[in-house]
Amino acid sequence: MAAMEHLGQHCSRAEKRADEAVWDVEERLKCAWLQDRVGDEFTVSVASIAPFGIFVRVPDLGIDGLVHVTSLPRDYYHVDAGGSALTGENYGNSYRLADRLQVQLTSVSVRERKILKGSRTGSLPALRQALDALNVPVEEVERERLDRMSGGGRHQGVLVRTAGIGEMGIAEFEELAIERSRSFCCLVLDGVQDPRNLGACLRSADAAGVDAVVVPRRRAASLTAAALKAASGAAAAVPLVRVSNLAGTLRWLRKVGVWIVGADGAASQTIYQTGFRLPLALVVGGEGRGLRRLTLELCDETLSIPMRGVVESLNVSVAVGVLLFEVQRQLRGHADSGASRGAPGRQTPGQQG
Repeated sequence: MAAMEHLGQHCSRAEKRADEAVWDVEERLKCAWLQDRVGDEFTVSVASIAPFGIFVRVPDLGIDGLVHVTSLPRDYYHVDAGGSALTGENYGNSYRLADRLQVQLTSVSVRERKILKGSRTGSLPALRQALDALNVPVEEVERERLDRMSGGGRHQGVLVRTAGIGEMGIAEFEELAIERSRSFCCLVLDGVQDPRNLGACLRSADAAGVDAVVVPRRRAASLTAAALKAASGAAAAVPLVRVSNLAGTLRWLRKVGVWIVGADGAASQTIYQTGFRLPLALVVGGEGRGLRRLTLELCDETLSIPMRGVVESLNVSVAVGVLLFEVQRQLRGHADSGASRGAPGRQTPGQQG
């Protein structure tokens, strides 16, 4: 009899461990699946209420998550006596059990098996109202169609079709360089072919106040959706100049007095051992191959970024950020000390430099 009791207890513990293992694997798989969907919006129902937020569930997927009280519209929230609603003291925002909400997934932790969903402020309905007010036509389609149209990219439930962003012509670029004169600063990308790298470079160029970004017409990334997303709005602020003859453009820049500096991992002099000055064209090579031979020959000077670890080089967009902000740091130092060389600051053609 004792043996039977021992066997029963053993079977019960084993079954409990098996159930816990199944639950653990399910939670991990859910979190892993959701990691690629951070930023997406989900329709959820309120499952339970707590002083620190509301627990929600995606009905069709059986996925639970938390909308923390700090992600809700600003207010002082209280749980009612029955624990069925969370209500704002000042503005009356209320969240009740079984309410249907639109939330955005903001964080997933596979290790801790935690899913946090962001504010239920209803960004899609609010966006629809704003577009209607501007008389922008809106078409509602199935999510699968948005997935196809975005080429697999994360679209967060919205895609916008625009006329595209125009690029600056070579004549406008030359006019800009002459008008900006001794304050001119441009970034030249010699063969950057990854659209995301192009977008990230545009973003860094905008942050550093660069006047324009120059790329060759061939063997260079285009302003695709991926590039525009990586640029985070910078593609509309920094002129992109696509030239048929990059070598010819560099020769013209040298002719009008622009200092051509190339980034080359083999250069003995580092970016911290030189004094940058304007007007300046900073030239960076593409992924893997770096600057081409003719481009290197047209540089007045080549510099390297010192590497302290085991890797030999940085991603091109990271290198661009390091280079541009070292230029900015040095030039701002000159400006603060009263020297005539100022830090770069973008102006459009027609403005005096």
